[in-house]
Amino acid sequence: MSQNRVGIIFRGETPPATVGEVSAISKVVGLLSWEVVSRAEKSATTQTPKPSLKIIPTPEPEPEEEALPDFSKLAARRVTSRPQYDHAHNHDTTGEESQDPSDYGYDW
Repeated sequence: MSQNRVGIIFRGETPPATVGEVSAISKVVGLLSWEVVSRAEKSATTQTPKPSLKIIPTPEPEPEEEALPDFSKLAARRVTSRPQYDHAHNHDTTGEESQDPSDYGYDW
């Protein structure tokens, strides 16, 4: 048996799947196979099942009406006159020409 499989069994993720696995574990712990099975059965019948935990998310509190900002003051505004920007970006479109043939008199 691999160490990974032994770890899975001892962590209780899955029980031993074959008689060979029970026999191998019995030899290691110094018991007979029937003693391991008997102890496992006794342990399973005396343990009370653990209650399953249900995680219930806490709802977000509703924001109070007066705590909200005045959104009309936060609205974007349109700037129509911007001489400094226009001067700095005056040549941004230099060298760009229309690729539409109809602009040059061609009617293809």
